[in-house]
Amino acid sequence: MKLLYRLAVVLLVAIVAVWVWHGSRSQRSLTSTQVYLQLMSTIDTNGDHRISRREWSQYSHDPAPFIKYDTNDDGYLDVKEFARMFRGTSPSLPVAVPRVGM
Repeated sequence: MKLLYRLAVVLLVAIVAVWVWHGSRSQRSLTSTQVYLQLMSTIDTNGDHRISRREWSQYSHDPAPFIKYDTNDDGYLDVKEFARMFRGTSPSLPVAVPRVGM
C-alpha cells in the first residue's frame, strides 16, 4: 500500500511539474513578443506596431535589412519580421540593434 501511495505522489508531482513547465514556456513566448515591441517602439514613431520604410530611413541609412526582412513586401516590418533580425536567420546581414534615445 505504501508503494502505491508513493507512486501516486510521484505521478502527481510529475503532472504538476509538466503543467508548470508548459505554462512557463507560454509566458516566455509572450514576453519575447513584448520585448520586440519595446525595441520596435524606438523606431516606430507613430505607434502602429509596424515600422514603415520612412521610419526605417530615419533610423538607418542602410535599406538592405529592411528590404531583406520585409518578407511579405508590404512596405512595413511587423513584429515577426522585426524579430527575425535578432534571431540570426540571415548570417549575411548584421543584426540591427535600435539606438537608444531616438
